[in-house]
Amino acid sequence: MKTKEFFLNHFPASKKSVLLFLVLSVSLFGCKQETIHFSTSDTGKIYIPLEIEGKSYSFCFDTGASRTLIDDKYKDSIFGNSRITAINKIVFWEDTIALNQYSPMELTIGRFQTQASFLLGTYNKVNVNVLGMDVISHYYWCFDFDEKIATISEFPLSIKGAKKLELNYYIGKGGNIHVTIPVNEQALDLLFDTGFYGVSDSSGAIAGTEMTLFIDKDSLNAKRDSNNTDVLFQKNSEPDYFLIIKELAIDKYSLKYPFIHFLASNNTWRKKIQKSHKDASDGYITSEFLRRYSKFCIDPVRKKLEFYDSRPTKEESTKKIYDLIWSSYKEQK
Repeated sequence: MKTKEFFLNHFPASKKSVLLFLVLSVSLFGCKQETIHFSTSDTGKIYIPLEIEGKSYSFCFDTGASRTLIDDKYKDSIFGNSRITAINKIVFWEDTIALNQYSPMELTIGRFQTQASFLLGTYNKVNVNVLGMDVISHYYWCFDFDEKIATISEFPLSIKGAKKLELNYYIGKGGNIHVTIPVNEQALDLLFDTGFYGVSDSSGAIAGTEMTLFIDKDSLNAKRDSNNTDVLFQKNSEPDYFLIIKELAIDKYSLKYPFIHFLASNNTWRKKIQKSHKDASDGYITSEFLRRYSKFCIDPVRKKLEFYDSRPTKEESTKKIYDLIWSSYKEQK
């Protein structure tokens, strides 16, 4: 105590209260950070362990879902002490379904505890629990894909590594994360959806598109020039199209060989989701996008998505098919 008194005596009275507040803040809130282990699928989806009423469950970390959902196979084990408070209509791919909303329950993530209401149903006809933005938006998150460790915090995180991309985001009317990506002098409004996986082209040459777009492919075609290796290549796989760009500039950062999927204008799901969603968008950034980086972080206050330390595998796989198409194109010329 004498040490503290001696230290404080060196400060004017007007600053002592501020200093004491800072010291107390560190003492009381400095531990508001937790690390947990997580897993990923082969499409880049993130799964984290959560506890509900003392039992552990696996949840898909889904920035494209506004609400948290529990698969109905867990109804008897989880919802015994809850009651239905509302009915929500949710769009899942080509289906619009009504899901029961239940009263809040205690959700535990590591040492963090929060109250959250849940929807009950089946996600895309697959048995999976979904952690939505109603919970995600309350915390800072950073996923280390090399170590498979996620850090969750109520305060800003200090991240080690080389930042390779930073995206500003906003929360749309539907409660989801939206980002703006410039492609060939167009500003595309995309839903950043870690719960939406990419698709492969019909040849199976590349697994996992990183962007799914609802706009016409011709509107993004670069100027055709036989000497220009930056040309936007098209791979026709009816009824949809797959494109690769050599380099896509985003502010001071860049993406090498992003793989883009265009949904055909007559695609049933595209029509339905565009009609029923609260937010109009030009498409999605998929979970495959995360496979480019070693770390993915969310800053909910500054509204930033941050990506650190490139992982070469994803880029290399798309570069191979890009080079193959380019070589074929030159031979035809």
